[in-house]
Amino acid sequence: MTSFYSCSLCPNQSEAVSQAKPWSLDDSKQKSQQTWAILLAQQRSGTHWLTEKLNQHPCIDIQPEILCCNETSWWPPALRKMAIRRFFDPADVPSDMVVDGKKMPWQVERYVQISARELGFGKFIRGFNWKIDQGFLEDWPAWFHQYSSNHSIRILWVQRKNLVRRLVSGHANVVQNVAATQDVKMAGAIRKQKVTISPELLLGELKTSEDQNSRLTKYLESSAVQYQHVYYEDIAKDMDDVWSFLLSGTSCKTPPVQVAARYQKLHDGKIQSFLQNWEEIKAALADTQWSQMLED
Repeated sequence: MTSFYSCSLCPNQSEAVSQAKPWSLDDSKQKSQQTWAILLAQQRSGTHWLTEKLNQHPCIDIQPEILCCNETSWWPPALRKMAIRRFFDPADVPSDMVVDGKKMPWQVERYVQISARELGFGKFIRGFNWKIDQGFLEDWPAWFHQYSSNHSIRILWVQRKNLVRRLVSGHANVVQNVAATQDVKMAGAIRKQKVTISPELLLGELKTSEDQNSRLTKYLESSAVQYQHVYYEDIAKDMDDVWSFLLSGTSCKTPPVQVAARYQKLHDGKIQSFLQNWEEIKAALADTQWSQMLED
């Protein structure tokens, strides 16, 4: 399975960690007022756009992928656990923790401090973007299910209805090395580029994606956790379900905000316009459950 790993929103390494504003996340009163959240999705599901929209709200801060700072396979399960616990509760895990001979990347600590700074500015609904292929399906039964229940974490699962479009976008992302941009000119140039994808590889990825979604559905539906399942195609038109899920029951009294997204869509034309071997892909997906997605 091809990994659509990207770290386009990782903090600039030139920004020293020590520059961040001091925080008091271990303050018991602040902890009791916080609402923890996870923005969960497969790669290329519109989370750059959604994160930008959410972070415009004065009560919400969603950080990027804290587990993206090295290739997904680099992270041992125990270190993922330490990084997530460090993010939500710095007093619980020291910043210099070493697990399996590995220390958490400096970017994780940077995200911790940025989140703390935003908490100081009143954004007490806080969380991060976790991609499913970054160990979620492994960590859920091992420890994160119980952790979510204990801390009333809200899980917003964002899925794409069109899996073919998601995967084609992922392959294009690997070739173009641009996960997201606010540059209109750059986005226009990317839309003109085409990629070649092995039909066999694409079929295998579609099956893997369906399997991941099925497993995730079983995990969340059978658990006493707070989660909301939404589709990118729907929330791009109306975010009421998202706002309600994240804001309801909290002490935030600020209504949802309506702002225009700055991130440009990179692959919003016909799927065939991004495929060099369109006819080959079309033939391979004919008579499959994904054939109609090619026309969307």
